Amino acid sequence: MIYLCAFDTDDQIRRREATTEREKLMCSWGYKFEQYLAADTPVSKPNLSVSVNEKEEYCIVLKGRLDKHTLLYSAEVDGKDPLYNNNRDKDPQSTQCYSELKTSRIITTERQHINFCRFKLMKWWLQSFLVGIPKVICGFRDDSGIVRKLEVFPIPEIPRMSRNQWSPSSLLNFSSCFLDFVKKMCC
Repeated sequence: MIYLCAFDTDDQIRRREATTEREKLMCSWGYKFEQYLAADTPVSKPNLSVSVNEKEEYCIVLKGRLDKHTLLYSAEVDGKDPLYNNNRDKDPQSTQCYSELKTSRIITTERQHINFCRFKLMKWWLQSFLVGIPKVICGFRDDSGIVRKLEVFPIPEIPRMSRNQWSPSSLLNFSSCFLDFVKKMCC
């Protein structure tokens, strides 16, 4: 068995330490967005009277396969879809009940749209696909942090929306080749 653990590089540490107050504020907007959309139970309302705890998260542990590799990994999830629980035929252990919440700046130019499709949608797809989350709910915000529009991105539709900037098979093939390399180096 091989265990992988990510460590911050010196460059990542420098970038984190050099984070501006504005960047910290924008990060906080994402956590606040999650607080507005998620509640503690399916029948309760979000509690907006408490401060956002940016260290709090809900993680699940999964076992899966990627090509010839068996993987055991954890993933942070943002919330359960209460409508999923209404269907008694659904598997209660399925990750299809979860939703991923994201924020992004309102897209105003074609270049921003291309970069959104090329980079953000790729990361969102890979993160959600590997966990089995069926959709990403994005709050598009203005420069003051106010969410002006909500959009749901079904995971199966995201690759088509990427305008041929990347493909699911290339991302998964790269990941499998990387794991082959790790095994070769460790064994």
